[in-house]
Amino acid sequence: MLGFATARRQRVAPGRRGGIWAAGPAAVHPVRPAIHAAILTAAVAAVLVVAPRSAAQPGTGEPDASGMEAGGYYIIDAEPVRADAELGGPGRFSGVVPLAIPGDITGSFQLDVTARGYEDQRLRVDFPGGAGPLSWRSPRPAHAAGVAKALLWPGLAEIASETGDAYRGYGFATAGGAGVIGILAAWNRQGNAEDDLATALEREGDTPGERADLALAAAAHGATAEAADEAVNDWIYLTAAAWGSSLLDTYFLTPGPGQVTEDLTELRFRMQPLARSEAVLRSLVPGLGQYYAGRRTAGQIAFFSGLAAVSGLLMAEHSYDEAVHTAVAYGELYSDPLADPEQVAVYRTALDAANDTADSRQTTRNIMAGITAGVWVANLIDAYFGVPRVESAEARRPGDGVLPEAPRLAIRPHVSWPERAAGAVFAVSF
Repeated sequence: MLGFATARRQRVAPGRRGGIWAAGPAAVHPVRPAIHAAILTAAVAAVLVVAPRSAAQPGTGEPDASGMEAGGYYIIDAEPVRADAELGGPGRFSGVVPLAIPGDITGSFQLDVTARGYEDQRLRVDFPGGAGPLSWRSPRPAHAAGVAKALLWPGLAEIASETGDAYRGYGFATAGGAGVIGILAAWNRQGNAEDDLATALEREGDTPGERADLALAAAAHGATAEAADEAVNDWIYLTAAAWGSSLLDTYFLTPGPGQVTEDLTELRFRMQPLARSEAVLRSLVPGLGQYYAGRRTAGQIAFFSGLAAVSGLLMAEHSYDEAVHTAVAYGELYSDPLADPEQVAVYRTALDAANDTADSRQTTRNIMAGITAGVWVANLIDAYFGVPRVESAEARRPGDGVLPEAPRLAIRPHVSWPERAAGAVFAVSF
């Protein structure tokens, strides 16, 4: 997304004018296309890696005689751990599985099944009432209204509770808004610079000094227009990344149905342990790895920290780009062999000032690049080590075929110097 323009100042021998800037406008942003291609490649790779893990088919609700054992209740169960189930949001039906739901319930409700150290599972359950056969489907928006919300604005489908998790939606909506504001601001700056350039070109100075000032003004406005045009492209890529990440999250990364089996009146979930590798993969977009591990607060901190760092880096990069373009334009004026000596002196003063400005802004850009890299690396480390361990053997469901932990032997040697005695304590835990 970012291109780092490089310009090299050369010494000029006394009595002659040379090219102050070795790099002209064509040398600016040589790596932008490669970085943009890398972003698209990473997005495609994330879809190919994550999508197969997220696929699930809706329940059929076909009769099974074993389901009638539940009698007048619907049963929500999970294995191999004690999981928490929540139906229809807080205050309705929630508790530790197996959870019994009165058979007279009717309607469509979101069901969340969670356990520490395991992937969250979420689906929508349709209850016909009268303990009739239930059915379920994925909570991800597949109907026209849900798809329209997902496409209309980043995070809108999640904010509108299509997937039941507005926390992530607010982050993507903010990122999309930052990108659009950046595009509009850069467009406005480009238009103003082009208008000022046209005005400067129409004016004519009476003295060499006035003509030099007008030439410098025109060069500065042209440099601003060029830098703003490049800034538009960068903000467009940020906005596209927010939109693409939002769609990826809505349809593949938000909790969905995992391994679910059903009969007439019972749903049984097979809980899958969290994987550190997947947490790190998702954290290529800061915060999504933390959300995957069920750490919402950490996810919000990582996401908004990353967004703030990237936005600051973009603004610092664009400011540096403008300074480089300005210095290059001033260098071309200074190198003009037809320039009047009085104009040359004015150009040299302006060029030195532009060089100093470019150096200062380059330092700021490098600092912001370091901060952004630090935030991103810290996010990856936090995602890796923040994945909670699976529940201990005491929390596992008995009789589910889970092997107990093996006995552990602990040896604690001890030495007593005054008594010149030594020994060891042996302890066995089951």
